[in-house]
Amino acid sequence: MGLLHHLMRLYQHPALVPRYEPAAAQEAISRCPKLVAVLGCLHSIRGRGEKALIFTRSLDMQQLLAIVIGSEFGLDVQIINGATRRHGNTRSVSRTRKAIVTRFRDSQGFDVLVLSPDVAGIGLTLVEANHVIHYGRWWNPARESQATDRVYRIGQTRDVHVYYPLARDPKGAFETFDEKIHKLIHRRRELAAEFLAPMPTEDNLGEELLNDILGTSEASCGSSTTRTLSRDDVRCLTPDRFEALIAVLEERQGARVLLTPLAGDGGIDVIAVREREVRLIQCKHTLWDASVDADAVAEVIQAFDGYRARWLRSHGKIYALHPMLVTNGRFTTMAQDAARARDIHLLSANDLWRILDATPCTPADIEFMEGRRLASMRDVQVAIEDLLRSVT
Repeated sequence: MGLLHHLMRLYQHPALVPRYEPAAAQEAISRCPKLVAVLGCLHSIRGRGEKALIFTRSLDMQQLLAIVIGSEFGLDVQIINGATRRHGNTRSVSRTRKAIVTRFRDSQGFDVLVLSPDVAGIGLTLVEANHVIHYGRWWNPARESQATDRVYRIGQTRDVHVYYPLARDPKGAFETFDEKIHKLIHRRRELAAEFLAPMPTEDNLGEELLNDILGTSEASCGSSTTRTLSRDDVRCLTPDRFEALIAVLEERQGARVLLTPLAGDGGIDVIAVREREVRLIQCKHTLWDASVDADAVAEVIQAFDGYRARWLRSHGKIYALHPMLVTNGRFTTMAQDAARARDIHLLSANDLWRILDATPCTPADIEFMEGRRLASMRDVQVAIEDLLRSVT
């Protein structure tokens, strides 16, 4: 995982790291003071007979919150995220977004709804709630404000309360990740309001946060995160960071990219969409510029066919689907012949060095991209649909 992604999960709940495994509600509560504080806040809200929205981007944390809050208050806590269908054309109509929202609106007294800020920020009005808890912060102030605005709509008759639970060091010896991201969002909002400064892109905000965490700045050209990658640096990358590097380079060349999960990715590491082309990329990292043989080409063919059949079947008439194999090593003659016969694009070390020379990349760029890696193939399926719709 990228550093930012890892810290975001850790500071939401230690059970999310390294991989979320469901636990009993009381055990989950005992391991996380931040969760205890949120439950205390919810008890106060219940005492008023009011409703709350809790936002977090992590699908794992959404599940954990639903389990814990459901156990604590005897509620059937619903979740709205990218996997929640918008309409009722599914067997489980009760789980569609419209049905969940209707049930939340019609419920009497205290209730809680868990949402992702990505999908809840647009097209939802939830004035029945007047408490908003941003449990898993994202460094995009605009996205967070859009999520909060779901309760600031015509029809809201009560005072709205917004909460930002922050994990702090009890001894005050260091500034936590929660505190750093809170300061970044606050600082950027103030600059935008007082000086009409344009909001940086989400990528730039992520890099700013990463530099803050690592104690670096844009001026520190000699720092380990901002220096340009050398060929030796690429050779020393781990396989997952090499995949992130390829995703960065594809994005720098104008593509919209998805970085697939570390496990169970179906053989494709990077999905890159540019105009009407979808590149399905497998990455082969070598430590000593080793050769990649025809076996890798066979793997790409199998992976390409799997993606085309499972997740891209309905898009084949609109987009040209192209398999691609990338390495920082060399391809054997047999690999080149096999790839040529099957229209598989190969990118070897020499090609990669030319791209890096034209498009410098830093370790911080790689870490930021790694933080965007999707957690599951369910996320990949949803992200592919959203991405191809946006490009169309």
